[in-house]
Amino acid sequence: MPILPTELASIFPDPELEPRLQIYLDLLLEWNTRINLISRKETAPWIHLQDSLHFAAVLPQGGTLIDIGTGAGFPGLITALARPDLKVTLVEPQHKKQLFLEAAAQRLQLTVTRLEARLEQGKIRATQSPKVHGGKWDHAVCKALADPAEFARMAAPLAHTLWFLASEEQARAAAPTWRVARTWTVADGRPRVLLTCPGKR
Repeated sequence: MPILPTELASIFPDPELEPRLQIYLDLLLEWNTRINLISRKETAPWIHLQDSLHFAAVLPQGGTLIDIGTGAGFPGLITALARPDLKVTLVEPQHKKQLFLEAAAQRLQLTVTRLEARLEQGKIRATQSPKVHGGKWDHAVCKALADPAEFARMAAPLAHTLWFLASEEQARAAAPTWRVARTWTVADGRPRVLLTCPGKR
């Protein structure tokens, strides 16, 4: 299974991207034997990669991005890899996943900000202290963290534009404030939808 199918290879022509994605994928699979970064029963990891790259393809040049509940780095870490023009912040409350993100960023020589924190009522709260991380971003995204309505309610104060990587069912149920920015079909035949709506920054 190619990491970069034809439609993505034409968007990201950098010849170094696919080898670097393979390094990430190998590291992910190695770590996943020890800690549960992605479920071994759910979507294949290269599909998560391709979802992340479809998201990276639509963002305008430059700007700042916060990925809420990034997990193993989908889509934020992969976006940072494919789009070095963006300043990316990764929010993940689980310490073991933070260790993986740190290892991946070091191996790939990526400059990203990592926050061991969670989103609560429009604020990024540290999990190991009372600290609230301040900041405003151009873009906020989540993949599988919540439904679009809940994400919009919690994340709207953080960013100018919100993005949600959705299933077809989630997209159909989303409020009219969400619009479709991109659609694609993953390798197992499931349609995927990237939704976007304005934030309140």
